[in-house]
Order: sequence, then structure tokens, then C-alpha cells
Amino acid sequence: PSSTAEELHQKHPLLKEVVPPLLQELFDDRDLCDATSPFQNDGAYVNFLAAKVLCANKLRETLFAISRTALEVPATNLLPLLERQRDLKAALKDCCAFLAVLEVKKLEAAQTDDSKVLPPRFSRVVKRLELSEKEVKAFEHALVLQCLPDKFRELKSWMELAAYAKLSPSELVRFAQKSRAHFKQGILTDVTVGFSGDPD
Repeated sequence: PSSTAEELHQKHPLLKEVVPPLLQELFDDRDLCDATSPFQNDGAYVNFLAAKVLCANKLRETLFAISRTALEVPATNLLPLLERQRDLKAALKDCCAFLAVLEVKKLEAAQTDDSKVLPPRFSRVVKRLELSEKEVKAFEHALVLQCLPDKFRELKSWMELAAYAKLSPSELVRFAQKSRAHFKQGILTDVTVGFSGDPD
């Protein structure tokens, strides 16, 4: 993936046209895009997680749009539209990869000896809860929807928790067991999800 936000936008100029406002705000924040600088507070980290969720949501919308376009658009108009959608798909995939790498580096930066801030509370809590990688993503989704509901009300479609975390039905059942620590401690009180097929 691209190592900086500038590289990402140079590679994919289309991103400027399509990224949600919250994600564009992240790209415009030089400190937040600096991999050597830790997240300065929990609020900044929640906004970062929201940008990750929005990017994944936009990618999923694009994949569904490609599937619909191939079926609904007349053949004479199909090629340029599909090319644009495939460029958008590539841009958003790279964007998701960039955000994942940036998050890891910023969390690592908070653990260095000279760091003046602690890692975000969310990252410390999920370590104690012994969650799988997919379950951490489920937590991200739940946290973002709980903390920033207004950011998502205007969306035409919303990615379900299970789809975002790529949880299978059996993995979801395990995650939602009331005996798990995150339910016992009241960190999560309910898991409401839907399943729908993801296009390739």
C-alpha cells in the first residue's frame, strides 16, 4: 500500500471525488496521517476508526454497484462506466490498506519510550478481552456506531457488523455469547446484525 496520504492521492486522484467527508477530514489532518505520531486522544482514534468503517462501507457499495451495472446498463454505455467503477474499487481497496497500516504504526508509536501519550483506551481494552482479529473489527464497528451515529444516518446503505468484521454465522454466535467478558463487563449489551452476500 501507499506509505503516505499524498502518495495514495497521487496514485488514485479519483479518491478526492468519492471519499466521505469524515475520511477527507482525516486526509487533510497532517498529524493524523503522520505514521510516526501516536493518536493524541481517544476522540482522534474514534474518528480514525469511523474513517476506516466508512471506507469499507464505500468499497462495499462500489462492489454492489459494479454487479448491478453489469446487469442493468445497456452494452453501448457499459465499458466506460465499468472502467470508472473498477478504478474506484482499486482506489478504495488501497485506501483501506493504507488506513490499516497507518493505524498499526500510530499504535506502535504510542508504545515507544519517548511517547507522551498512552495508546487509545479502545486498543488497551480489546487486548484485555482476548478477542480474535475479526472480533476486534466487530468492536470497531459497534464503537463507531455508538459514538458517532450522526455520521452514518445520511448514508444510503450501511454495512452490517458481521459484514464489516467478516464474521461467519458461527463466529458471530460466539462473539455474541453472554458469557464473554465484553458482555459480562457491560462493554457491549447487544449485537444486532444482518447477513447479506458480499460481491467478489
